[in-house]
Amino acid sequence: MKLDFLSTTTAIATVLVAFAFAPAQAQDTESSEAQNTASKDPIDITTWNYSDLYAGWSVENFLDADVYDEDGEEIGEVEDLVVNPDGQVEELVIEAGGFLDIGDAHFTYPWQNAEIVSPDRVEVEFDDENIESYSLFGDVEGESVGPRSWRITELIDDYAALDEGVRYGWVDDVIISQQGEIQAVVVQPDVTYGVGGPYAWPYYGYDGGFDPGLDYYKVPYTEDEVADLGIFDYDQLEGGAVAEVEEGETAE
Repeated sequence: MKLDFLSTTTAIATVLVAFAFAPAQAQDTESSEAQNTASKDPIDITTWNYSDLYAGWSVENFLDADVYDEDGEEIGEVEDLVVNPDGQVEELVIEAGGFLDIGDAHFTYPWQNAEIVSPDRVEVEFDDENIESYSLFGDVEGESVGPRSWRITELIDDYAALDEGVRYGWVDDVIISQQGEIQAVVVQPDVTYGVGGPYAWPYYGYDGGFDPGLDYYKVPYTEDEVADLGIFDYDQLEGGAVAEVEEGETAE
């Protein structure tokens, strides 16, 4: 389900402005301990293991997942994900057509309330009498003065930089757990480094490698340290690859 070009362009532009001034979200203690690696020593990349990542989901595949309402009607698709400063997905940004008889629209929906049937099928329930709670703008009372929530597409396609700012390639994907926590970034190296990849790097959040206001994702490793990384094998993702569902079948 696609919107016309003008409507889509205008809506996306609105989203960009909205999240640029969105307030910082309250930090959950447990999530902070798990995801805010900025306060911890860097992971030893030479012993970095992909095994836990393969139980997660590929964000690149998750985007454009079909969204269905409580009646089983397809209402749109996942356009983006909103991530809090601790690396936890908080909301889906959904692009819909004819939603609740108000025409084409973009709106948010809480990740924790969504039923993720598979990486290409999401089921949601709406309260028609409280539609304003799904606003893209949230409860904006002023500009953020600290770390803010950000869109996952602010990270995908950023440059990937090594220690001392050496540009290495670009962020091709993000791996999240099935609970919505960012686990790793998937990096495709520039041809300067030969034909290879993609490679998965640890996720470091605010003050540890990524700031949504910048155009690069930086990790505290040298070229020599990442030289021996193994290729990230998408075929091993348990729930990450978008399932090819034949017409008439249901994704499991």
